[in-house]
Amino acid sequence: MNLIRLCIRRPVGVTVGVLLVVLFGVLSLLSMPVQLTPNVDVTVIEVTTRWFGATPEEIEREIVDRQEERLRSVHGLRKMTSECTDNQGKIRLEFYPGTSKDAALRDVQDKLRQVTGYPAEVDEPTVQATDPAIDSPIAWLILYSDDPATSARVREMRDFVEDYVKPYLDRVPGVASVNIYGGLEREAQVIVDPGKLAARGLTFGQLVAALQRRNVNISGGTKTQGKRDYTIRTVGEYTSLEQIASTVIADTPGGPVYVRDVAEVRLGFKDPTSMVRSKGQYVLALPVRREVGTNVMQVMRQLKQAVGRINREVLAARGLNMRLEQVYDETVYIRQAIRMVVQNIFYGGTLAVIVLLVFLRNLRATLVVALAIPIAVIGTFIVMAGLGRTLNVISLAGMAFAVGMVVDNAIVVLENIFRHRQMGKGAFAAAFDGAREVWGAVLASTLTTMAVFIPVVFVQEEAGQLFRDISLAAAAAVGLSLIVSVTAVPSLAAAASEM
Repeated sequence: MNLIRLCIRRPVGVTVGVLLVVLFGVLSLLSMPVQLTPNVDVTVIEVTTRWFGATPEEIEREIVDRQEERLRSVHGLRKMTSECTDNQGKIRLEFYPGTSKDAALRDVQDKLRQVTGYPAEVDEPTVQATDPAIDSPIAWLILYSDDPATSARVREMRDFVEDYVKPYLDRVPGVASVNIYGGLEREAQVIVDPGKLAARGLTFGQLVAALQRRNVNISGGTKTQGKRDYTIRTVGEYTSLEQIASTVIADTPGGPVYVRDVAEVRLGFKDPTSMVRSKGQYVLALPVRREVGTNVMQVMRQLKQAVGRINREVLAARGLNMRLEQVYDETVYIRQAIRMVVQNIFYGGTLAVIVLLVFLRNLRATLVVALAIPIAVIGTFIVMAGLGRTLNVISLAGMAFAVGMVVDNAIVVLENIFRHRQMGKGAFAAAFDGAREVWGAVLASTLTTMAVFIPVVFVQEEAGQLFRDISLAAAAAVGLSLIVSVTAVPSLAAAASEM
């Protein structure tokens, strides 16, 4: 009760408090990360094993079936799916909500170490935790040629893009990863002449073994001299085609046999297994994924600046008749969705004011009640930012739901104040007695409304995480409307009655 009396006697203080709420609400709105949907914390781990030259049936039989046998006992596993394609097998593990991602990664890696008997050509399995929030690219870029006649040359620019274009994009703040799709990958090719190999009494296995034996880096341990430890390492990896051609396959009675004696060594391209085309031209596609929790709008703005620098400083500066162009922009859909929800909030608030004016038939009373809408909605941004939430379609939808509810408390308080005025009381007494009599009922009404939304916050499933922002926004707006109805409304009602 002392709070109500204080607010009525200190209208300037109430005004300052309202302005501070609006100010910090606007600052919170500008600082909140903007994205299309809320972050959903789901623990998903992917195990990828590559075996070049193998068919899907071989990968399933020799790799995936063995891995699944061990991985099915991982703690907290909810669902396991696998996919086998040419050259690689992939297993996707989904865990129950609340499972620690780090613990799941350790458990999966421990289980994979128990799998043995892989074929010799199989690469080491890679394990990575994926996140649905960043799996979907926020932008797609394509590198294409301005001259369609030379579009085939774009396929040979993969290494150039990897060395000179991708670093520009990786340095953009908020960018998590940039991949390259399409194009041809360079490789050193050893074209063997079977006749020459057979004439020297050698086999393909001996040639392969010689190349593998020489193309390695071997650690020789450490050597201590005084206060220093020196790491000894034998560097034997090939750095040029001449080194490959000079490799000794075997020593024969006629002398050593080199690779160049039985094969041609050249720099070529891997046989392509896929390609990317746009408008009939070969292109290189670069999907850009963002980091979790970053502002998509800011990342996209800086990404577009980086694309402009690449076209000027990398492609045009080297005289390349090529351009890097953005063909997909997620922020377009985000702006459209947010604009639609904001319009619904504006239209809903306007209709609420019109309805109040029709029933109250008093412009001053309508304005007093209507002020509760922007104060509660803008103040909600402070709560959302303080809880680490993002600005998205779901959170704005919760505010749109609350627009009609935030005026309920103000209407109840203002109506009772108006009744006391009709009883002949003064402006101060009517405002105080009217707010004091109904504050308990207003509190009970607010708590029952918040009790509908708050339980959603504790749902750990994906649906609960997705709609958590709705419950937080609606509960915060209704809770702020309670504070406004017992502080700002009595003060404004008293001031309006004295005017």
